[in-house]
Amino acid sequence: MATNNFKLLKDRKKVPSDYSLESVAKYAYIVHHEGRQGALDYFNGKKISPSHMQSNMGSDQKKKYLLENGNDPDAAYRAFLNDITDNHVDVTRFMIDSNGVSVPTSADLYSLALKNRKAEQDPAVRGAHEEGNVPGGSGARSKP
Repeated sequence: MATNNFKLLKDRKKVPSDYSLESVAKYAYIVHHEGRQGALDYFNGKKISPSHMQSNMGSDQKKKYLLENGNDPDAAYRAFLNDITDNHVDVTRFMIDSNGVSVPTSADLYSLALKNRKAEQDPAVRGAHEEGNVPGGSGARSKP
């Protein structure tokens, strides 16, 4: 299941080609939590469906995150999702060996997805990606 969740994002180019092994569990968890369409919406920067807020947040959480995010439901839910995935779900528990692993934040993965989407829209960058002429990112390790 986690492999399929990660593959969905990778196939839809929401994951940079130089992704780190540390990020795989986080990507997979976000798809698990949000569902396939919800995760694609999250990484595409689309408005999050109000049903996600209704089904995933208690009333106290809704009030707290709405207050902290200027009463913007989309920003409130993104903040909630980032908080949950970064501070309350330890994805290293799903790794065989998490020694020395540094998992990126959800906000970092979201920023990379948006950057990747902008690059795909730029013909010059898109051509470099297709030819494999884009250098690797900071600290990314080779994939098996």
